[in-house]
Amino acid sequence: MKAIVFTSNTGTTEKYARLLADKTGLPAYSSEQARREIADGSEIIYLGWLKAGEIAGYAKAAKRYSVKAVCGVGMGKTGSQLDDVCKRNSIPAETPLFTLQGGFDMNKLHGIYKFMMKTMKKVVGKSLAEKPDRTPEEDDMLDMMLHGGERVSEENLKAVLDWYENTIDHNRYQKVIRFAKSAYFYVSLIEFLKCITSEQLCGGLIKSVRIC
Repeated sequence: MKAIVFTSNTGTTEKYARLLADKTGLPAYSSEQARREIADGSEIIYLGWLKAGEIAGYAKAAKRYSVKAVCGVGMGKTGSQLDDVCKRNSIPAETPLFTLQGGFDMNKLHGIYKFMMKTMKKVVGKSLAEKPDRTPEEDDMLDMMLHGGERVSEENLKAVLDWYENTIDHNRYQKVIRFAKSAYFYVSLIEFLKCITSEQLCGGLIKSVRIC
């Protein structure tokens, strides 16, 4: 794995990228920095903020790099909306997808995104407020919409970190297997050459004795 690449809007996605970098030891670059620092085709973990189910910047990243895992950061509960996000972004089935709860701060939004979130806040917020049997997750969502807030935490990265550790362990295992096979080949080759050399020496001695 070469690096972590992220596209952030209000800062929560970048915070997750920095947290992940700290835990994995991988460097973290914004999409703009990555174009200068990382070669095309490099293996990366990509993080982008969610806008109506679309992971910002993912499509371009997937064309430029070898994306090994994807994280979408939004307002929803960590681990939710996986099927919808996967379909909307055409993420390959073999690529791990994670959704992380970030936060909401209307003051950090600009332009069309601010307008969209104001509209969503009115429509969805009103619907949730009038719902009599809200779940704890819906209560959290409503609170975030009405008052803003941030939910970035290391705990939300647990599934991502577990995947990364398993991937690293698997890669190490494969390297050990390749090394063992390579070592076995060279040991066998050396033994084979020793046998050939011994046979040649023995054959030479026999011929010498016959000639004498």
